[in-house]
Parts: sequence; C-alpha cells; structure tokens
Amino acid sequence: MNYAGVLLILFGITLLVLEVKVASYGLLSAGGIISLLLGSMILIDSPVPELRVSLSVILPVVAGLAAILIFLVRLGVASQLRRPATGAEGMVGTVGVVKAPSRRRPPGASRPTVRSGRPPPTRSSPRARTWRSWRSRGCG
Repeated sequence: MNYAGVLLILFGITLLVLEVKVASYGLLSAGGIISLLLGSMILIDSPVPELRVSLSVILPVVAGLAAILIFLVRLGVASQLRRPATGAEGMVGTVGVVKAPSRRRPPGASRPTVRSGRPPPTRSSPRARTWRSWRSRGCG
C-alpha cells in the first residue's frame, strides 16, 4: 500500500485548513494545492485498487480548488489595500460640519490652524462652519 500519497493528501488538507488561521498570504494554500496534486499523482499507480485515483478526477478537483483559493486570496489582499472606513484613519480627508461653537478648549489644546497658512476663521465667517481633516493625530 502506498502511504506516501495518502499522507501527502492529508498534509495538503492540513495546510489548507491552516491557511484560515495563519496569515500566510496564500503560501500555505499554494503548498496545500501542490501537496494534494502530488499525493493524488502518486495514487494513480497504486497497487491497491481502492486507492487508485483517475487523472480525470484529480485535475478538475485541484484546478477548482486552486481557482477558489486564488479568488479568496485576491479578495483578502484587496481588502488590506482598501482605505480605512472607520476610526481616526477613516476621518482623514473628510469634511466635518460644526453644529455648535465650542465655548472652551480642552486643557493643553492649541488654537486651530489652517492648512493654507491663512488665519483661523472667526465664528461669524462662512469658513467656520466646515473644515477638512488631513491628519488623524488626536482624534482617537
């Protein structure tokens, strides 16, 4: 009996399950697919008839699994590259609206500055109602 093929298939399944828990960016998936393919190829010429696997079964299963895993890894990488939508980092570049003027600044807060170098707006100016954030320091 050819145990190497069966062990390679089990190892490949183990690698595919570990891909869910470990951040390997698809490396464990690639190793699992290769291990499944090699283990299945070893079982083509197995002396035990119950362990023989046809090539017409191996290739579609491995190709389908590879396509699914490539798609999932691509989605994971795309989500890492996407701009944050929540938290202090998600507020950078957004426009905020002042609903009520602040009566008092918190201790240690400095006077607000404007990015363009112009003096800060007064309460009566139209610029006092909206502002654009460009950094997240102190927002969290």
